[in-house]
Amino acid sequence: MGSLPGSGEPEQTWKIGALARSTGLTVRALHHYDHIGLLTPSGRTDAGHRVYSAGDVARLYRISLLRRLGFPLGQIAAVLDDPQWQLPAAVQRHLAHTRRRAAAAARLWLAWPSWLPNLIGVTTPHRGSCCRHWRR
Repeated sequence: MGSLPGSGEPEQTWKIGALARSTGLTVRALHHYDHIGLLTPSGRTDAGHRVYSAGDVARLYRISLLRRLGFPLGQIAAVLDDPQWQLPAAVQRHLAHTRRRAAAAARLWLAWPSWLPNLIGVTTPHRGSCCRHWRR
């Protein structure tokens, strides 16, 4: 912990290893977040090591929360960068999407027993095999 280079004001900061240990994420995950622009560190040490500010840590908290809720990284970047974004509305939309995916998975699960006899011994799909079940 220290201060951001060039900021002139002491602020609590974290090097990448310390941040990884305190959050349970890996250094590799934090590098990936930086590479895709999801979480860019506010500074670097003279040796080039990433340094994260309290604001960066707050953003990482929101990223982690949204990941636990099942949001994909690309969607997280979009919502966090949208000044009009509100968590309750985003969670409602995501929940509706998740319900639709769960319903589709449930239909697939129920269809498998009827598909299995048609699939035994089939190496390439042909018209009239299990494909007719996909249109339901």
